This record gives sequence, C-alpha cells and structure tokens, in this order.
Amino acid sequence: MNNETINSTIKMKNKILAIPADAPAIPPNPKTPAISAIIIKVIVQRNIIFVFMVNIRKLAIRFL
Repeated sequence: MNNETINSTIKMKNKILAIPADAPAIPPNPKTPAISAIIIKVIVQRNIIFVFMVNIRKLAIRFL
C-alpha cells in the first residue's frame, strides 16, 4: 500500500464516521409538547366546569 491509498482510505473512514455526528432531527425532549398539551387540556376543562357552575347559579337565582 502506498501513501495515496492509505490517505484516501483514512479520508473515506473519517467521512463515514462523521455522518452520525450530525444533530438529531428530533427535539431533545419530546415529552415537552405532550406535557404542554395536557396542561392546556386541564385549563380548558377547568374553564368548562367554571362556566357550568356559573350557569347553574344563574338558573338557581331565577327560580328563587
């Protein structure tokens, strides 16, 4: 083997091994969007219950 072959082999090896070193395409913490969605769901549910309770009070006041 001559120096040219060795150098081209080393370059090829370095190129192949450098490919996985790229940044991953997925976010670092994929749970974050799911947690945000759950929090929003809970807030919306609380608002629905609040509106329901207010409407019940209004109905109760009408019938008294």
